[in-house]
Amino acid sequence: MAAGMLLITESGGLVGNYAGEARQMEQGEVLAGNPKAFAQMVRLLAPYSLDNAKPAAA
Repeated sequence: MAAGMLLITESGGLVGNYAGEARQMEQGEVLAGNPKAFAQMVRLLAPYSLDNAKPAAA
């Protein structure tokens, strides 16, 4: 996956998690695209990020 991320970033694209952070390898959430598309996808997917997941009630 790191090789693909390098190709994307070297060509001007962005790679991150659903919240737009550079923690995709830790979380397993991968979002990639050109800067304009990336920003739009982050706006749509941020609520579904594992960072925003609510713990299950006990």
